[in-house]
Amino acid sequence: MGERERVYLQSFPELQSSGKNRRFGIPPFKSLLTSPAFLSLLLCSMATNMVASILQIYLPTFLKEVLFLSSVDNGLFSAAPPLIQFLSKMMWSVSIDHFKTRGLSPTVAVKLSQGITNFGSAVLLVAIGYYADCTQPYIALALFCLLGICFSTATSGFFTSMVSLAPSYTGIITSISFVFGVTGRSLPSIVVPYFNKTGSLEEWRNVFFVTSTLLVVSGIIFVLFGSGHPQKWGFEPEQKKSVQEQKIDLSNLVAANEMGSMMLETVDA
Repeated sequence: MGERERVYLQSFPELQSSGKNRRFGIPPFKSLLTSPAFLSLLLCSMATNMVASILQIYLPTFLKEVLFLSSVDNGLFSAAPPLIQFLSKMMWSVSIDHFKTRGLSPTVAVKLSQGITNFGSAVLLVAIGYYADCTQPYIALALFCLLGICFSTATSGFFTSMVSLAPSYTGIITSISFVFGVTGRSLPSIVVPYFNKTGSLEEWRNVFFVTSTLLVVSGIIFVLFGSGHPQKWGFEPEQKKSVQEQKIDLSNLVAANEMGSMMLETVDA
């Protein structure tokens, strides 16, 4: 690593303090657990993981019970939404980063991305509950593919917010978020057997209603309180120097090192 790269990396307080926090800092649990931005991403973690569980585990069952697909068609229909999701995730990530370079606020970016995931997925799940039909299975396939597209933007939503709120405490934030994510993935194992007794579309519709409700509620809370910027409680209290002051100090240090190198070269000559 050259001096120029070292100066650039050390000019960010959150990057400088991460090592200190791991050794000496006490995480601000009170500020963390009462932060609206943090709590909003936890709800989104639960909701999106619930949708992920339905798509990954229960989609083949839905296709079999409602659309009466054969094993081959079931496999093709089940594989299409994840493939579309992967492609759209790449495209959206590149696009949202491009808009950030053009001045789009990180907070607006995460709210827009998560809003598409939550509200778009909620609408599509309700539509699937009404329009899935064994006589026209490709309508359901199109709706599930659109659901995959909406779901793909979550990476630029609460996932990005999760690693942006407090870079010094990313490990703690991701661990707590993981707990809520596992809880969300466990919910379908309770909700689906509760409503789904015979495998009819009406019973699956109730499952989708519950999931959509959680998506809408968590989406509204995230749009109101979510953030893509580091929070004040995410920095160490002893960080008193501004970024500009640290850049000046580090620039002076580099200049001094260069001067020393020149002097040594002169002496050697």
